[in-house]
Amino acid sequence: MKARQVVLLAVAGVLVLCGVGVLIAVLTMSGDDKPTAAASDAAVTPYTATAVKQGADLVAPGVTVDGARAAISDWLAKNAGDSKHLVVTVVRAAADKTYVCRAEYVADEQTAAVRTGGRVKGPYPATVVNCPDPKGA
Repeated sequence: MKARQVVLLAVAGVLVLCGVGVLIAVLTMSGDDKPTAAASDAAVTPYTATAVKQGADLVAPGVTVDGARAAISDWLAKNAGDSKHLVVTVVRAAADKTYVCRAEYVADEQTAAVRTGGRVKGPYPATVVNCPDPKGA
């Protein structure tokens, strides 16, 4: 019985590590399947977060696309928790009408179906990032 418990604990540990790896991989992927700069890989441009109904607006003066992606990853890592759906937008100034990057975080397939019509695909949780940056940095 004791050997069986050890094996079960080892299997559970491997599953937990795999789950953490998948979560990190998902949070660092963009909608166009190009890796997004993770908060630990790129310097996070200082930002001010303003809570909105389903997420946050991040104001980061002079931010680049890479910096915006890092800020999104940083904010989601600190704030997603057990949220089902979040939208995070990064702008250079609070008065800006266009964004540098916009991310949509979805926790599971059911939420993706309801909130995005299935547009956001798994594995879940999933984050899709769009960075049109029309003003350029």
